[in-house]
Amino acid sequence: MENIWLRTKRYNASGKVVSGTGGVCYLYFPERPSPAQRKALAALGVV
Repeated sequence: MENIWLRTKRYNASGKVVSGTGGVCYLYFPERPSPAQRKALAALGVV
């Protein structure tokens, strides 16, 4: 399994563009997960 966090650009309180981690995460997992992978996905509420 692999997750990818996106870095986003946003404006801070003074109006300058800043970057940082965003709230978007893509979770990629196998088409046929093993029992251990299925258990991990279930713990995340994915399956």
